[in-house]
Amino acid sequence: MELPPDSIKSTALIVYNPVQAVQGDERASLERMHQLFVERSFKAQATDSEHLNDSWYGVETQAIVKDLAERMDPTIPKGAGASVLVCANGEKPRHLGLGTTSVQGGHPIDVNTAAVIGSGAKMFTGLVSKVLEGKGILSLQTKLSEVLEERHFAIFQDPEAAKDITLEMLLSHTSGLQFDADIERNDREGMSWDAILDGMSKDATSDPTKKIKLDNAPGEGIYAYSNQISLAAIFIEKAYNQAHKAANHNSTERFVYADILRREVLEPLGMSRTSFVRPEGNVMRAYRNDGNHPRSEDADIRDPVHQPAGGLWSTAADIGKLAQAFAKAFKSGEGLKSSDGKTVLLSPKALEDFLRPRGVSGVSALGIDVVGPFFGKGGEISTYDFKFSFDRDTGSYIVSLCNFKNSPDSFGGEVADGYKVGYINHVIPTIDEMHSRFTQPKTLSPIGSDSQEIGSALETFPLHRCDLFYYGGMGIIGMHSKDPKWLNWNGEILPLKQIGKDKFLVVGDTRHAGKVVKFGKGDKGSPYVFIETAPKTEKVIIPVAFKAVQPGSWKAGSTESARISEIETLKLQKDLPLEEILDAQGKYDVSSLGAKGAAPIVVSIDPVRRTLKVSSQDRLDLETRVPIEVPMTISSSKTGSNGELSELLLIGNFMRVPLYQLKLSKQASGKWQLEVLDFTSKRSVETLTRS
Repeated sequence: MELPPDSIKSTALIVYNPVQAVQGDERASLERMHQLFVERSFKAQATDSEHLNDSWYGVETQAIVKDLAERMDPTIPKGAGASVLVCANGEKPRHLGLGTTSVQGGHPIDVNTAAVIGSGAKMFTGLVSKVLEGKGILSLQTKLSEVLEERHFAIFQDPEAAKDITLEMLLSHTSGLQFDADIERNDREGMSWDAILDGMSKDATSDPTKKIKLDNAPGEGIYAYSNQISLAAIFIEKAYNQAHKAANHNSTERFVYADILRREVLEPLGMSRTSFVRPEGNVMRAYRNDGNHPRSEDADIRDPVHQPAGGLWSTAADIGKLAQAFAKAFKSGEGLKSSDGKTVLLSPKALEDFLRPRGVSGVSALGIDVVGPFFGKGGEISTYDFKFSFDRDTGSYIVSLCNFKNSPDSFGGEVADGYKVGYINHVIPTIDEMHSRFTQPKTLSPIGSDSQEIGSALETFPLHRCDLFYYGGMGIIGMHSKDPKWLNWNGEILPLKQIGKDKFLVVGDTRHAGKVVKFGKGDKGSPYVFIETAPKTEKVIIPVAFKAVQPGSWKAGSTESARISEIETLKLQKDLPLEEILDAQGKYDVSSLGAKGAAPIVVSIDPVRRTLKVSSQDRLDLETRVPIEVPMTISSSKTGSNGELSELLLIGNFMRVPLYQLKLSKQASGKWQLEVLDFTSKRSVETLTRS
């Protein structure tokens, strides 16, 4: 399998910057020559692609790309673009360019058009770590206590627990560290990690809300996606520079993470257009359309703290080179090699370890997601979205980059399963479709409705009446220890049918029907509940873990104490006078810039049934196409100076489950306000006011 010729390489596009000593007419002449060279390079790129007619590609790939083009083209906003590379069943890949690079003076997308790949950078962090381990430069078992100065542990809410976090835990998202990342701080560009950590420690000391929290205990092996993978750069830089100094005693050269990734992975794979620096020319600009005024903006994330987690620029051609390297490795059995075939980056054994999922419930290997025969990575940042997925069974893969994620006009109004259907929703299923097409079809038993009906369970099984509680990044689960036929997940009641020892199937007509609920333990013996989709399809489903919350010994200020406190508070929310907040009912519109294009949220209260529900266009009934009223659980409340309810914290599966929590509060003016909070930190994400 070979990619189309790399037009950037074939036209030798380089950036020429005359030194400052060259000034006046001479400098102006050199700059004009450079501009002319760039313009000719773009023309050469177009010419490079013209000779690649359809006979160059495989029949299956042609058919799938044609189908994708028909499905996706209507979802591309005018002035936005998408770059897709498809390889079906091991055939030669084909590129599909849709739209343009910019609203203002853009040009058509080609295979070398660059875009930010967001969290796609994480798989390169895992890859370079594994490459360096193979060279004996570092160990994945190195602990944070071995690379971080003692004073810098002030950035963590639980410093002692954080010291046990290993590089492998960071890369596989089993460190337990919270999701949040301090990103887009380009003012830190060029700073050393010591200087950055000094600043973070100072901020965390003066404002404890800025401390990095633990969602799970390190060593439990519980998957919890986290942008704190960026801390891997500290391990990598320290080990690499120590090794370089040992081999070159007189050298004063020091390498930062970006240098190391380029030297050890990007250059050997021939990925000439992949960098943390925004490439010159042929770049998708960030597409925005606020208030029906489409525009394109330059986006660039140069913060060293965020680089191992995101901010990497790349192209369909370059990611295709990585995919080709994987394909050749599996076909030859000789490991992952450089583009010229002369250097083994990962031995066959190391490659398999790189793709080995870690943890008791994880699907993440070293910075890359793995489910069955599939591996790959997705990412989004600013308005960019990236997808890469590889099927080991068939040799199929897909690479997708676009610059209009979260744009309200990138969706055609069609809604399925409560989610707007747009460009991304067409690309994601493609790898599944190819797998089904080129492998033996599997017969799956349909999950129908069980005889049990939810009925009045909403009133008889509220979360505060449960006696077993489990807490995780996706919310709170409550159960009755004497009646495990029901599960309350953030206020949503799910009927269960036992299908094995400590294993239950979610039945009924909810959107969670077909998911399996399993009871197990982490690597340290702590009890957990795991929720996953079954029977497994080819779609990537991440098992969600919830740790049992049990009263007992805990350290003041720890994450565990906060969870116990929240559960204890929750159990008190039994007989709140909801009639005091009837004037909080109504539609709330987004008034902050937190979620551009987000749908309004409607709040309704029934003081007789003692229920509070929300609805939104973000979640519709499949048949009636009307918003589903989602029951919310009141996790905490406050009263005002008049003794009446003035604030409620609400959780429920109302949007993305739940990642966010709602806060309903009465302002000094007497008006009610609705805020969307980050579920873990409780910080406000966006504010909504009643219309």
